[in-house]
Amino acid sequence: MLTGLLLMLVAGIISKRKGFPVEKRSSIKEIINSFLGAFPSLLLLIVVMGGIVAGIFTATEASAVAVLYCLVLAYFYKELSFKNLPSLFLNAATTTGIVMLLIATSISMSWIMTYENIPQSITDLLLAISNNKVVILLIINLTLLFVGTFMDITPAVLIFTPIFYPSSPS
Repeated sequence: MLTGLLLMLVAGIISKRKGFPVEKRSSIKEIINSFLGAFPSLLLLIVVMGGIVAGIFTATEASAVAVLYCLVLAYFYKELSFKNLPSLFLNAATTTGIVMLLIATSISMSWIMTYENIPQSITDLLLAISNNKVVILLIINLTLLFVGTFMDITPAVLIFTPIFYPSSPS
C-alpha cells in the first residue's frame, strides 16, 4: 500500500509540474457503478486466499481455482469467447513447456556441477579470498546480480543454490 501511495504522489507531482489536463471529478454514482463492475474481479483475492486459509484447497489447487475463476470472469466481461480458447490454451502450453525445459535443463546442470564437486571448489575459492562473512556474502550477491542480468530467476536459483549454499556463512 505504501508503494501505491508513493506512486500516486509521484504521479501527482509530475502531472502538476507538466500541467497535464485535469478531468472532472467522478460522482458517487459513477464510483459505485465502477466498484460494482469491478467487484467480481476483486472477489478473486477473497476466493483464493479464503479458500487456502479456510482449508478448502491447497495453494496449488488455489492456482487452478484462480485460473478457472479468471476464465469465467473473462467470459463474463466479454474479453474472451469460446472460439479463442484453443489458441489461448496453446499459448499457455507453449509457455509452460518453455518453463519446464528451463527447469529441467537447470536441474541437470546443477546435478552435473554437484557430481563434479564444483560447489566445494567454489567454497574453497571463496574461503581463500576471505573468511569474513560480509565479504563472502558481498561476492555472492555481486555474482547473483551479474547472473540475474542475463538469466531468468528460476534457472539461476536452481543452478546457483547448490553452488553457493555450502559456502554461505551460517
